[in-house]
Formats: sequence, C-alpha cells, structure tokens
Amino acid sequence: MRMITKMGEWFDHRLQLAAPIREAAEHPVPRNTASWFYVFGSAALTVFLLQLVTGFCWRLFMFPRRAKHGAACRP
Repeated sequence: MRMITKMGEWFDHRLQLAAPIREAAEHPVPRNTASWFYVFGSAALTVFLLQLVTGFCWRLFMFPRRAKHGAACRP
C-alpha cells in the first residue's frame, strides 16, 4: 500500500468524514433547482465556512507583541 493511502485510511478511521463527504457529493440535484444561484450559493457557503474555521484558528494562535510592532499596537 502506498503511504498516502495509509494516511487517508488513518484520517478516515479517526475523523470518519468519508461517508458524509461522499453522501454530500453524490446527492441528486433536481433539474428545476440546478442553476447558477445553486452553484454560487454552495460555493459562497463553502468559502464562508472556510473563513470561519481559519479565522478561529488564527485568533486562537495569534499573540500580538507590542515590542515588535511598536506604535501599531497602541490605542
């Protein structure tokens, strides 16, 4: 087995995300709702959720240092 396949199986075993992702990717889209609004709406939702997650992680690990930034951190 390749190392990447082993890592993928390990992540799937730990997080169990393969089934929900497969289910979301394979769900049928009715013809009357398949439009550009549907496409861009789902893309906007994905980008928004990604921004929330990365913003939370950034805020969790970012520590401003007054000595390094000087006047930029003063009120």
